[in-house]
Amino acid sequence: GGMEVISPEAVLRQYMGGGTPEEQLELRAIMKFRAAMLMVMDLVNVQKGSAEADAKRMEPILRLMKETREEQDAAAHRAKESNVEIADRAAYETATQLSQVIAQNNAKITDSISQIRQAMGGKEENPLGQVLNSMQSMQQMMGMFGISMPGMPGAQGGGPPAEQWQPPAITHRKRNESQGGEENV
Repeated sequence: GGMEVISPEAVLRQYMGGGTPEEQLELRAIMKFRAAMLMVMDLVNVQKGSAEADAKRMEPILRLMKETREEQDAAAHRAKESNVEIADRAAYETATQLSQVIAQNNAKITDSISQIRQAMGGKEENPLGQVLNSMQSMQQMMGMFGISMPGMPGAQGGGPPAEQWQPPAITHRKRNESQGGEENV
């Protein structure tokens, strides 16, 4: 049936003739050299197998390290995005609050201007001139309720006018004719 496998040793024996002791010695030396070559090849194969086994053992560790690194990169990217998103949201909320404050202040200023115009009789042609003209009468009117005008001496903040205003003490004095019939109380 099958082919015969001829070993290198059998080929050598046939060529050497196997007669003299020198040829026997030479054959043994060649066979030892061949055995050493086979041992080296076996050692190389063992080392190769060992290296492959080490590589296979390292594969899950390397894969885990790679996956961990990818997860860390993704987490860092998400954190960066969320930080940017948080900063954007904070800036938007701050801007919204600021615009609300500005709108409220503008409304208060508009109300104040309207009140000043109403106090001056509703005329709007020359507000500055009318303010200057009616400043004295407004000051007197506000003084009646105990309200000090801003920027005037004696200005005080605090509670409602009813708490601030105290009626002058009632005193009886003789009228001095040199004062023109009036006396400051």
